[in-house]
Amino acid sequence: MEARLQSLIEQGESLKSFCVESDNEKAIMEEEVNWATKVNDWLADFMDDSYQTEFNRSGSTGAHPSTKPKLASSLDVWQRNDARVKILRRLINEIQATQQK
Repeated sequence: MEARLQSLIEQGESLKSFCVESDNEKAIMEEEVNWATKVNDWLADFMDDSYQTEFNRSGSTGAHPSTKPKLASSLDVWQRNDARVKILRRLINEIQATQQK
């Protein structure tokens, strides 16, 4: 379970990089939908509904990537997924803390 969650986090980080590097808005949106679907499926299978709700309602972190995205619209996607990755990182920390008890 933890390994799959870590893989989803890494995929989210990869999506954030893709948002900065790509100038293909359609591809960025498709990648976001694909990743969010994978995460939602995992959350539905292994966690209670509150995590899935928080993930889906996550907005912008207000953070900015160190490199300006090639497309202005990519910043919104980057920020939304930055928030989503932070939720998943918090979740993995909670799982690890529970396992240590």
